[in-house]
Amino acid sequence: MSDDAESTPSKLLIVDDKAANLDLLREMLAPLGHHIFFATSGAKALEIATSAQPDLVLLDANSDGFGALRLYQDLKQQFPDLTIMVYQCRNYGEVDRIKKTVADVLVKSRMNGSVCDEFSRDGLRVPC
Repeated sequence: MSDDAESTPSKLLIVDDKAANLDLLREMLAPLGHHIFFATSGAKALEIATSAQPDLVLLDANSDGFGALRLYQDLKQQFPDLTIMVYQCRNYGEVDRIKKTVADVLVKSRMNGSVCDEFSRDGLRVPC
């Protein structure tokens, strides 16, 4: 892997209908230098995925504002190679685990060209 691949910022799309979760994730992930996009609805997530072409989507599993499973299916149908990490964010400690998992997923995808079908760490599942 070249140094250029490692230094290129990744594009992350975080989809969550809870402002507090978005704030926590922004606080934890922004210092890593990624380009981060946020969506609070399924329609906005699809719009951003089309225009920004993110490397990774973080999708809240417990959203009240949209159906996470339906959005996951829509994203995979439109972008079959898109890596989507489904998460639950209930406290600050879980945000730290999400941060570590995001780093692992991005490193693995750059090394291998893609992430395995199911990557699991600390109960977080990353279907691709």
